[in-house]
Amino acid sequence: MNVAAEFPSSPVVIVGAGPAGIATALRCRELGLNPIVVERGLPGGILRTSSWPMVSLPGMSGRPGCEVAEGMARDLEREKIPIIEDEVVTLDSEIRGIFLKKRGLVSYKALVIATGIRFRRSGLPGEEEAGEKWFCDQPLLTPKPSGSRGTVIVLGGGENAFSTAIAEAATARRVIVAIRRDAPEIQFSTLAAAVAVPNLTVRTGWRPVRLISNSLPSIEFETYGGLRTVSCERAYAAFGYVPNSEWVEGVLEFTPQRYIAVDAQLRTSVPFVWAVGEIVGPHCPSVAVILGHAPVAAESIAEALSEAKPAAEALRALREREN
Repeated sequence: MNVAAEFPSSPVVIVGAGPAGIATALRCRELGLNPIVVERGLPGGILRTSSWPMVSLPGMSGRPGCEVAEGMARDLEREKIPIIEDEVVTLDSEIRGIFLKKRGLVSYKALVIATGIRFRRSGLPGEEEAGEKWFCDQPLLTPKPSGSRGTVIVLGGGENAFSTAIAEAATARRVIVAIRRDAPEIQFSTLAAAVAVPNLTVRTGWRPVRLISNSLPSIEFETYGGLRTVSCERAYAAFGYVPNSEWVEGVLEFTPQRYIAVDAQLRTSVPFVWAVGEIVGPHCPSVAVILGHAPVAAESIAEALSEAKPAAEALRALREREN
């Protein structure tokens, strides 16, 4: 299928409907570019799974991420921006096209990659069985009385791990942050906030080796003193994120961390292909930062397409000349 045939006035194809993709689509619409969005799931991206309240974001502070994501999806609907429900398979930059799992070839004049990130899996034995029953990616923040939960274990030593631990400490009797290394990789302000929580403890040099889903869930750790099994009511994997960039591997340049490399205008290493949002590995990953990508990319696209049109017309005139 050729998008130009179905949507002849839509030269911009945006892959991914997370916050950055939605914001870019809205800005492209403002500039008269009439974008199309390709998204395999519901618009909102990973933010749709978050019950964390937004902070330091004007107009959104205090609202949970999932609610903000739903509002962004309604913005797409309000602006009547078409959404193709499909999964992208690969990019062919030479023919300016992407291939979708169900609909085949989709041509573009400008492509924006906004496929975002996903949670890094633990890879531990027993993870499949533990699933969402007691082993989760992030806290649900469901209202519960203080001390109503037993022990909560958080695996990981980064900012997300400690934020999760602090949030869970409000309802758990005890929270353990288990870190493989000898020290966490967090800001001092986060560490100070953790110290202020009396029922939060940190165990360094604890490497998880197995998840055990018995009547009382447990995690087996390899510690400096040997193997140790700790029971818990709930546990969280806070091992960071992985960019959803596999489908453009070998086509676009990556950073050492496998994010898509871009310049100051968010252009990738291939002409007429841009990337926005967490897929580019922003220095301070947050909704506030990635929303700022939208006007940068959209205006760069508008400029590139306006320059490309006269060039195409000039080339056509040369081709149509009589010998």
